[in-house]
Formats: sequence, C-alpha cells, structure tokens
Amino acid sequence: MRFLNEDDQYQYFSANFQDQPVRFMQDKVTGEIFIDSEDVANVLGFVNVGDMLNSDEKLMNTYLDEFKKGKIITTE
Repeated sequence: MRFLNEDDQYQYFSANFQDQPVRFMQDKVTGEIFIDSEDVANVLGFVNVGDMLNSDEKLMNTYLDEFKKGKIITTE
C-alpha cells in the first residue's frame, strides 16, 4: 500500500489489486478505513458503481442503507 496524501480528517492510500489501482482512505481519529467504490466496481468488471449496484437488488439496498447511516462517503 502506498501513501498518497492527507488532509485534516483522512490519510489517502493506493494499492493494486489484480493490476488495477484501488484507493483507500483512513480516518485519522477513528482509524476506520474506506475503499473507493468506483475502484471496487472497476476491479469487479463493472463500468461504474451504478452498473455494479444495478446488477443486484440486495447489493443496491445494502448500499443505500449504509449511505443513509453515513457509512458511505462520497468524495465528489
């Protein structure tokens, strides 16, 4: 895993999985680690997160539930 940069709240890292980059961020206070969902979708062979979520209703519902709880962070 390679350190990329940091801001006041997170440290950012990158690692390769099956020769594809996957970005991570770690909360400096809690230590909680988040994985970039677009990168996960690409590693799994999907064009983007939307395609990945639309491929499975249960996955979509889980994603939306976690987003509502604040467990999914968007960086855009």
